[in-house]
Amino acid sequence: FSQLLEAVSAFAAAQPEPAQVYVWLDVLTVNQHAGGEALPQAWWATAFKQGICAIEHTCLVLAPWRTPIPMTRAWCLWELLCTAEGGARLSVQLPPAEAADFERALVEDFDAIARAVAAVDVRNAEAFDPNDLRMIRGAVEAGVGYGGLNARVLEQLRVWLADAARAALARLDAHERGTSTLLDRTAMLLQDQGRLDEARPLCEEALAAR
Repeated sequence: FSQLLEAVSAFAAAQPEPAQVYVWLDVLTVNQHAGGEALPQAWWATAFKQGICAIEHTCLVLAPWRTPIPMTRAWCLWELLCTAEGGARLSVQLPPAEAADFERALVEDFDAIARAVAAVDVRNAEAFDPNDLRMIRGAVEAGVGYGGLNARVLEQLRVWLADAARAALARLDAHERGTSTLLDRTAMLLQDQGRLDEARPLCEEALAAR
């Protein structure tokens, strides 16, 4: 839980006006394990979903980044579905404790990160209560579908990865940049996302260094 709070704090601090950022943590306000006191499923599909849409911004804390726990939890899947169907913005944040390992992998083992992102599949999400799992899976299938939700989550993860890679590149000195695998991989990511104006100078830089 401490990593979650640290990640959310880092996310808020990075916003243009940190003092104006308010964070809603579901675990502190909604009991998903209340047994007989649990809220009816209709509530989750209406009031809860409307609340996420009203907030307009979901922060996905990716921890650990190699095998992200949120991608294995059905209730996280439900919130991602509400985010996708409600048109809310989705951002990705790492806990500070994960940042050093992630930064090293960006420079030294970029393919490991690409594999971790590609392995994300919302079909693998589970829940403690089988009834919750059935409700959430049914909602996904009746809505954007697993393929659609996977596509939206992976798209945002790739955008986040490309931006993180560009930031890591900016911290390398000129000699390291030219021969770094990170330079090629970042250019490829940007190309795949249609960000050609951003990819072109990186491709030219890589060619010039050879």
